[in-house]
Amino acid sequence: METINADLVTQVANINNERRATSFRWRGLSVTVRGSINLREYVSFIQTVLHGCTDPETGDFHIELFDLVFMATVVMMFTNIELPADLETQFKILFWTDLYNEVCLRISEAQLESLRKTVERYVAK
Repeated sequence: METINADLVTQVANINNERRATSFRWRGLSVTVRGSINLREYVSFIQTVLHGCTDPETGDFHIELFDLVFMATVVMMFTNIELPADLETQFKILFWTDLYNEVCLRISEAQLESLRKTVERYVAK
């Protein structure tokens, strides 16, 4: 069996470039979505979600915040959108509109699934 070297695999896979950004109009706003994030950002994403669900005073993990924090982190790390700090407002934007779904349509499904599974595995410990 012939071995294919790593340089050739990298070249053929074209992994040196992140997935290109795309844009769409959402309620009059021009939203830019990055199709993927790099490894450093991937780790930061996971830490952001875990930190966002953890009470800083008690260290308790609040699973009830998981979906909201995960969705907010997707929007903030993959787009040019800065969400309000207020969780109630974030909740309304992410659960009462189609913003999150529109963003997810433009993100690498494999990476999004991997992010969710990685955080869920940590939470399950």
